[in-house]
Amino acid sequence: MRKCSNCGFDNDDSSKFCVGCGAVLPEAVAPVATPVAPAPQVKVEAAPSQQVAPRAAAPSKTSGLCIAGFVVSLISIPLIGIPAIIGLILSICGLGAANKKNLKGKGFAIAGIVISILAGLFFLLVVGLALMDMDDYFDDFGGDLAKEIETRTEYEDLNIERIIKNENWVLEREGSYLVFESGNRFRYYETYGDDDSSYYEGTYEIYVGRDAIEYVSEDLEEYGVTEEEIEELLAADSDYCEENFVCIVLNNESCMVDGVNTLDEEVMTPYIGNYLVDDDESGLDLTNMNQATHVYFVPEDQYDD
Repeated sequence: MRKCSNCGFDNDDSSKFCVGCGAVLPEAVAPVATPVAPAPQVKVEAAPSQQVAPRAAAPSKTSGLCIAGFVVSLISIPLIGIPAIIGLILSICGLGAANKKNLKGKGFAIAGIVISILAGLFFLLVVGLALMDMDDYFDDFGGDLAKEIETRTEYEDLNIERIIKNENWVLEREGSYLVFESGNRFRYYETYGDDDSSYYEGTYEIYVGRDAIEYVSEDLEEYGVTEEEIEELLAADSDYCEENFVCIVLNNESCMVDGVNTLDEEVMTPYIGNYLVDDDESGLDLTNMNQATHVYFVPEDQYDD
């Protein structure tokens, strides 16, 4: 409140003139604030156990590409270097990323690059050797196949049964002499050129090609030679084929020694094998099925005693 000094009337603080007497009221004087002295600053030192240590710098990360490249390069070793190119790419990319971003793993990347290169070179070596073997294989296979086709074609045009019947055959090394006569008769002399020597005589049968295979495997089944075994035998040599496979059966009715028959009963002797032609020479490459022995007959005109 502002008190008028003239009449003593209490006026509002915002009034400039006294309401009671109209006198001018004196201006209000703002109170002066009493200055407060600042509180003294006290320096508090932290106890040794409460002092904060400076934070260490965070370690840099390891590049995942470096690790991946190294692992793939290791895997390529037992796999003959097949994934080596993948390991090489990952290692190179990982090394670049590690240099650019200052990451760890550069040693893994370098090791992966070296291992990948070595494994890749080993893989190329293996492939090269394999291709060389394949070339040799296909050369041999192609040569054998061509020769087999040529052999088949050669014997398809021959009447082998007629050729055998029309020749007299001499057993190499032993010199025994097989003569095919008319009426499907034969004589098998002990010594070539000696008609007075001991000999077998009787009838004969000749089978060629598929007929020979079926006769041996079916009619001569007691000998235990199957069609599969014959086909394996024919596949073992390019000179052998179904077309030149023969079976010659000698039905021995008698064995004449000094004019006397020494056989009590007929004895069948089957021979199986192949009729072979080599330029101007030919022969019968046979096996005596009774004795399981190999024999080779040549035509009389080729025999050199």
